[in-house]
Amino acid sequence: MIHYNRYSSPFISLFLFIVINAIPRFTKAQQVQHLQQTWVSYFNQSRLSKKWGIWDELQVKTHDHFTNQLSNTEATIGGIYYLNNNIKLVDGYTLVTIYPTEGKTMNSFEHRSWQMIQVTTLKPKIKFTQWLRLEERFKSQIINNNTLGTGYDFSFRTRYNIFMQIPLGKKKYTPGHFSILTANEIFLNLGGNSPTNIFDQDRFFIGTFYHVNKHDNLQIGFTKVYQQMANKSNFKSLDVIKLTYFNNLDFSTKKALKPRNS
Repeated sequence: MIHYNRYSSPFISLFLFIVINAIPRFTKAQQVQHLQQTWVSYFNQSRLSKKWGIWDELQVKTHDHFTNQLSNTEATIGGIYYLNNNIKLVDGYTLVTIYPTEGKTMNSFEHRSWQMIQVTTLKPKIKFTQWLRLEERFKSQIINNNTLGTGYDFSFRTRYNIFMQIPLGKKKYTPGHFSILTANEIFLNLGGNSPTNIFDQDRFFIGTFYHVNKHDNLQIGFTKVYQQMANKSNFKSLDVIKLTYFNNLDFSTKKALKPRNS
């Protein structure tokens, strides 16, 4: 049996409420566009002192048929404040470059600032991680398929992620060993000039985690994405192969941190 600590219960309740209310939206979709994508990512956390660290990542996504056209790239930098070894606060910035697909001829951009709290609970047979993120999004104004506007459209979005890692074998989280992973992340549009649809998307992930060494880990798996368009009746359904390389360093001590998950 899994026992959750006092930090888990509010997040779990929120997650269940959101999922229960979002499910009917999927069944009402009138048109669903099906795409197959590949997401390749590099992710780093470097702890510089007992309280401070750096967060950076780079992600590349294809558009369709797993290898056909680039869809977008995301470059992120952030600062971490460690409340303790299990709770961290992160303040970050992401630059999203959106490449032309489906008739468009120019790149567009999104400048995204965000704030996040992440809580990790480590039990004898499972690692349970959850985080809640608020994003401020500045997206390029698009006049038509060939022309960008001079300004940006602003909106808020929140994301909530639940992540479970189950080690295989007795030597848990040690080099040369695997873990099973499962996660779910839900996105909601909030306030400001946000799209009319509150529900944005849901991402379910299942895969494996290979512990390369005490600093590095390789994650590979499958992600299913349901995304609602602004008109509320159309959806995108994405089948995603996801490959992520994690690099975790600790310069605050002479020993490296145990592998952590984002």
